[in-house]
Amino acid sequence: MLTNDAYSDGVQAATKQPVVAIFGVHMNIGLVMLKRMAHQYSIIAITPPHANVPFRIPVTKRACDVYNDQDIEKALFNVDFAIYIHGSMQVDAACTQANDDDLQLIVADNIARAAERQQVKKLIFIQPPSTNKELRETMTAYRTPVHIISKNYSTPPSTKSKTNDVRSVQRLSFSNCHMKAHEIAREYMAWLDQSIRPLIRVRQIPSYETTIQFRAFTIPLLTLQISQCQSTKTRITYRIIGGLLNNSKASKEGRFEFRTLQNGRNCIIIAIHDFHPALPWPLYKRTQAPIHLFVMKQFATHIYRKSCQHVFN
Repeated sequence: MLTNDAYSDGVQAATKQPVVAIFGVHMNIGLVMLKRMAHQYSIIAITPPHANVPFRIPVTKRACDVYNDQDIEKALFNVDFAIYIHGSMQVDAACTQANDDDLQLIVADNIARAAERQQVKKLIFIQPPSTNKELRETMTAYRTPVHIISKNYSTPPSTKSKTNDVRSVQRLSFSNCHMKAHEIAREYMAWLDQSIRPLIRVRQIPSYETTIQFRAFTIPLLTLQISQCQSTKTRITYRIIGGLLNNSKASKEGRFEFRTLQNGRNCIIIAIHDFHPALPWPLYKRTQAPIHLFVMKQFATHIYRKSCQHVFN
């Protein structure tokens, strides 16, 4: 469970009112809730990073990247109840390779996971009536009680990242695949090393590091390191810490994640977040970006064949 001195902001010290965190309080529906709840609760307004949202009612502001569960854990520090308004917190990367359903699934899993770890008493999920069932199953898969409210409301357009960053999400859904997150991650690295021979080599080295490099050279294209604090039984997270293809001067560190969901479905999500390429942006979009998609599609085919072999063996 994360604690953060920066968020020990005396919310509960100043009042005995229960503390409520609202994800998406900057939306119209969130502002209405804020006005109705301000006299009974101490409100924490959680907004997307760099969002300049003025509030006429006194609140505690906390910025949060909902694709990063450590950010969410910090935002939920000392919180009694949390309200998440579906579709309210997304910030689109400059290059996004993902469909909206998969992005929303990641956010739901992150918020529910963080609420459990920070021992939030109840999570309230406000959604349009058309929200898919899988999202609700994901929110309720953890120990935190979840109350779901279906309501029609308008969703503002997603804000756009101000940097040349990348978010790429691929979803693998196979009914016969029961691999765990660490098994998927290990399978991917082994498959990559074998499938792109003799061009690419993947090396596992001490301190949980992995390098992806040309076989003819020792300088890595990418260097990955397992994040112990962000990895669990259902998710393995690699920090992207170096390599010729990585922009080491970027303000945020990229992550490469393998996760399985706890909603009872055999779903694997492989995602890259906050990656900043070293290649010039137009060149990246024409070369490395489509190559990554091609590689991931080939890996999905590999996992599908492997799951079929498991059934018939």
